[in-house]
Amino acid sequence: MVSPSSGMVLVTRILYINMKMIFSRGYCTMFFHSVLFFGGSAKKFGVYCKESLSMERLLQYIRGLFTFDLRSLALVRVLLGVALLADLEQKSRFIETFYTDAGILPRSALIAFFQLPFTFSVHLASGDLWFQSMLFVIAAVFALLLILGVRTKTVTIVSLLLLISLQNRNMAILNAGDGLLRLLLFWSLFLPMAGRWSLDHALDTGEEKKPSIVHLGGAGWILQIVVIYWVTLLLRQSPEWFSEGSALYYALHLEQLTTSLGQWLGEQNLDILHVLTWLTVGIEFLAPLLLFLPDRRGLMRFLAVILGVGLHLGIFATMHIGVFPFISIIGWLAFLPSRAWDMLGKWEGERPKIRTIWFDGTCGFCEKVTAILQSFLALEGTRRRAAQSADDVWHIMQLQNSWVVEGEDGTRSVGFQGIITVFAASPLFFWCAPLLRWRWMTQIGEHCYRWIAQHRSLLGAFTRPLPWKKMHWQLRPVGLLSLVICFALTLLWNVQAVTKMPLPTYVTNVTYLLRLDQYWSMFAPFPLKDDGWYVVEGTLANGETLNLLHNADTLGVSREKPAHLSTSFPTENWRKYFLNLWLPEFEKYREFYADYHCLRWNRTHQGEKRLSDVNIYFYRENTPPEAARGTEQVEEMHLWAWHCGPKS
Repeated sequence: MVSPSSGMVLVTRILYINMKMIFSRGYCTMFFHSVLFFGGSAKKFGVYCKESLSMERLLQYIRGLFTFDLRSLALVRVLLGVALLADLEQKSRFIETFYTDAGILPRSALIAFFQLPFTFSVHLASGDLWFQSMLFVIAAVFALLLILGVRTKTVTIVSLLLLISLQNRNMAILNAGDGLLRLLLFWSLFLPMAGRWSLDHALDTGEEKKPSIVHLGGAGWILQIVVIYWVTLLLRQSPEWFSEGSALYYALHLEQLTTSLGQWLGEQNLDILHVLTWLTVGIEFLAPLLLFLPDRRGLMRFLAVILGVGLHLGIFATMHIGVFPFISIIGWLAFLPSRAWDMLGKWEGERPKIRTIWFDGTCGFCEKVTAILQSFLALEGTRRRAAQSADDVWHIMQLQNSWVVEGEDGTRSVGFQGIITVFAASPLFFWCAPLLRWRWMTQIGEHCYRWIAQHRSLLGAFTRPLPWKKMHWQLRPVGLLSLVICFALTLLWNVQAVTKMPLPTYVTNVTYLLRLDQYWSMFAPFPLKDDGWYVVEGTLANGETLNLLHNADTLGVSREKPAHLSTSFPTENWRKYFLNLWLPEFEKYREFYADYHCLRWNRTHQGEKRLSDVNIYFYRENTPPEAARGTEQVEEMHLWAWHCGPKS
């Protein structure tokens, strides 16, 4: 039998063997090694390598480590924007409950008991529903702008500030996915997220960049992905994860979290669950490690992405843990290598090629629209030229009052047929072309195109605020300094999480201010071995009782476990809130949750039907050891008793 410490020794030895292989080839494997080199400490660093460390090999390794494909980063930008919209949509369902003074956490309670030091929230400016709704709409607009890549850096900063403000308003409902979304949005500030498929890229007057780019801003993104898994592993030093392999057995018996598939899997042969536990540990260790291997880097990164995405798809299929699996997948997609995109292009098959898109050189609106289409449809290699530079094309344009799209075979399309042609040539939206060829779509499209062609001057007012501008894709000195500081803060915070080493107060305060604080203790040191269900009993003035949590319109209280516990929560935010509420450190929240029910019920009920008392019960159900499977025991816990006051 292997002890937990022996398991960690085994993991350490595997890491050592891989690092030894890398060092023996004369490569630098970590970002801080490159910092040592540039600081003049190359000779000191050389002792780690069996061969002398040449500048060429060092720089080659650094270039490979910080190489990103602009298409991958653009995909991540779009998905982050979509994730922000999805997050807003889910939280808006209970916007009054979560974010107003009439909800489960009034502003006065947050400020008095729960607010972290050096944190801010615009959402605290008002406790009214209209104000919170306005902020949600503003955040949604900026999320859309992020998807479109409009002034991406500025829009990302505003979106991040609004997200931090929203999360600071009520942290009791946040799960790991909320934190990771915030952190990835932060680190995206240091990367060229608008290098493809964006308005910024379309209106860039600089030279066209190759899809692959070397960018030091990726250091923060790499660090963030690594600490999620390796810090978690370091905090999981328990027999359940290593010698016993019983961690998934316990995790899949948390009925508040497991899906139907997860519950079924949790009842299978224990040997299968042991193998899956160790496989999870192996993937969480190996996937980040592959990012650092120098040989066949494109293949190694692709394998890392496959492992990371596969792991989180498995988690999504078996457990309800909010958006964490999807945000984690977004984090991995940033590492998709150029070869993956090239392979995708070959898999899609042959598409018609566009040689030139001709526009009216006297029409600024026309030039910008063609540039935007070229960027969003990923028509790389296609030229854009003013029709006035070619007499025959200019003649067609005057005759048809239309742009001209010229294929590689010399065929020319005008009007809406030109739209169909460019969509057919797009590696992203080629599938739209058959839909656009439908007869009724073509008729509508031609009508719309003619209207646009006749109102170009009017429509130019919408593109005028979007100027042509040369974009700076690399970090400037201030950006590089900010990256180094934030990198150090994140590293220190995670080292503190593992070693319990106290940090200076100013470091903690700055970390909270930037909301770089993070806790990767998921199922650490082992999964919870108990969960349960709630009964929120309300007593009316006439003595009647009802369950305020479920079936509040029906008198009487059932204390039986819900048939499908994991699906009994309205949203993932409610699930996280109730996962927290019974824990001792969340005791103070119970008072405001009980008072929320008083206010909510008595707003519409008077006299003998007014709510008089609220009692919160939690029925705690333990998960027995594997050998005693099926002997669960339930314990009633009376969490809170609350009398509704006159203001309720």
